[in-house]
Amino acid sequence: MWTEWITDEFYALGDAERRADLPISTFCDRYKDTDLARSQLGFLQYVCRPFFVAIQRVLPGPFASATVTRLDDNRRCWSAWESPAKAPTSEEAAVRA
Repeated sequence: MWTEWITDEFYALGDAERRADLPISTFCDRYKDTDLARSQLGFLQYVCRPFFVAIQRVLPGPFASATVTRLDDNRRCWSAWESPAKAPTSEEAAVRA
């Protein structure tokens, strides 16, 4: 469910950028960024994990540490689905969310 929501949000941003004749942001092109697992891996690796690693440095404690561990667990799950042949259905992705 969360994966679908963020993907819809990213695609809406890309659509707005396309209408404004602007370069389309990474993960936001509904015609190019169609590999859900690959997009999620990139989002986790380049957006989420660096953010929470920085939080962990500033506010050490169980919340940030557990969050980074959970992000790593999610990355491993999405890695298993990275190839198109293994891509999850919406229902499978919802279970992972």
